[in-house]
Amino acid sequence: MLEKLLNAANPDYLWLLTGTPLSQSSKVYAYLYLLNALLPGENAYVSSLIGHSTPDAYMERLHNLPNFLARQKDQILDVKPIYQRQYHDIEEVQKFDSKKLNIKYIEKELRTGGALAKTWHNTGIAKIPKVIDEVLNLQRQGHFPIVVACWHKDIIFELNNQLKAKGFKVATIIGTTPEKERKEIVNKFQQEKIDVCVIQLLAGGESITLTKAKAIVIAEITWEPNHVTQAISRVWRHGQPNAPIVVYVYANNSIDIVIREVLKRKWNTLTTSKNPAHNVKPIVS
Repeated sequence: MLEKLLNAANPDYLWLLTGTPLSQSSKVYAYLYLLNALLPGENAYVSSLIGHSTPDAYMERLHNLPNFLARQKDQILDVKPIYQRQYHDIEEVQKFDSKKLNIKYIEKELRTGGALAKTWHNTGIAKIPKVIDEVLNLQRQGHFPIVVACWHKDIIFELNNQLKAKGFKVATIIGTTPEKERKEIVNKFQQEKIDVCVIQLLAGGESITLTKAKAIVIAEITWEPNHVTQAISRVWRHGQPNAPIVVYVYANNSIDIVIREVLKRKWNTLTTSKNPAHNVKPIVS
């Protein structure tokens, strides 16, 4: 269909504009190379907001296109997040030296539910009191309402219970939350009738707007950059009048630090172009 349209139009210049939707990588790249084949040379342009879930191999091919312009959100939106990284010494967590572990092995273990996945889960549980402390600290500073982002459901439910016990109005969004209920939660949050919305990464990371949030606490990070960046994008988007605070909660010398190294490696691949002018800043550092 696209090929017929372009042949009929016979354009002098050609642009393909994409946004976050680079999640369907194979389809997008099929379009990119079709465009390049139909209108080769300097008149074919590709303009893209980088899709953080884009596989490394695809990203390398994209950077090899003759005219590739990458723009990150902080280059477009006037309001930029304020990042804070809080490191806590927690006795209960298993200790790791990130320099002695193979990054590919770590990611495979986490993806397939290996021994490291259990360690990751246990670390998340051990961090719950610190996450509560961060929420209380943000409340004292007047940064309300708040979003808290996690991966594991039991941690979400425990945070929900503990925050409610402290008098907060709390709602949760997980993968099984019905669409109608999800919309009701979002509406109440946007009306500031909810103090804290605890969302599951991925489930609460797309297609919802939580721009009334003054802060987001990342209680758990994962091995994929887009899991966290999509969650942050719920509070950092058009319609957000103030710079949201993004608080990462890490356990020192734990698997958190190892996963962070995985993210940094992936981020470098995703955001480093052969043209230095196209490079963008890392969100995880």
